[in-house]
Amino acid sequence: MDRLSKAAKPGKSKKKSFLQLPSVEKPRMLEKKHNAKLDLLLLEESKKEDCSLSRARRLLRSGADANAKVAINCRTALIYASKMGNIGLCRLLIENKADVNARDFWDRRTPLMHAGENGHAEICRLLIESGADANAADHYDSGHPVDKSVLMFAAENGHLGICKFLVQKGANISHRDHNLKTALLFAAENGHAEICRLLIENGADVNEKSNLMGATPLILAAENGHLEACKALVEKGADLRLRNDNNETALDIAKEFGRDKVAKFLSEHK
Repeated sequence: MDRLSKAAKPGKSKKKSFLQLPSVEKPRMLEKKHNAKLDLLLLEESKKEDCSLSRARRLLRSGADANAKVAINCRTALIYASKMGNIGLCRLLIENKADVNARDFWDRRTPLMHAGENGHAEICRLLIESGADANAADHYDSGHPVDKSVLMFAAENGHLGICKFLVQKGANISHRDHNLKTALLFAAENGHAEICRLLIENGADVNEKSNLMGATPLILAAENGHLEACKALVEKGADLRLRNDNNETALDIAKEFGRDKVAKFLSEHK
């Protein structure tokens, strides 16, 4: 048998031809280097009242990160847009995978909290429909624990439409902050009669007390001279006989603070 026949014999390894190359991993495409300057430009644009949607769109197409954060407070563009009420920019950022539950650094507020506090109903709807947590609560205010919910922000600031929407979406009406205040106590304290009615009709306790001197919604409304809120609370069954930690009723408080119209109304409903 000649050498050629031996080389072709089964079971014997063949010598590599000079044309055969060792297998190598296919080269990967180099990732485009991220440009942090684009992130800064997007964040700056989101802070403006007259934000340019077309400029923001160009920045995102050029590689700006929709979830980039400002170094000092960790706010994202979506947080700023939600706070400023820029619905168009909010939609654009969400389309580009912005985190709807991102939190800033100082008080741990989400975009929904900022929108709820500032009365931006359309943005609240957009955020919740995009997965935002309707029961999210902040953690701090000036370094102190707060645990204030989106519904509380809306109730405190008189945003009835937002309160209605949040209740429909399952917001916890009974949630209490670090002072045991609820959305109803915030609404009563600030004189928002229709929000008081809404919350009570959806299960809030008209006679609940906070941890601040044991004040009830009626006592807080009376102290601040909110006649219409007092009327709404009495209409919904508020107990005029309840006393705070100083053994004072709502009528006593109204007289003490010189809320004459409120005192007259409460005297007539004793």
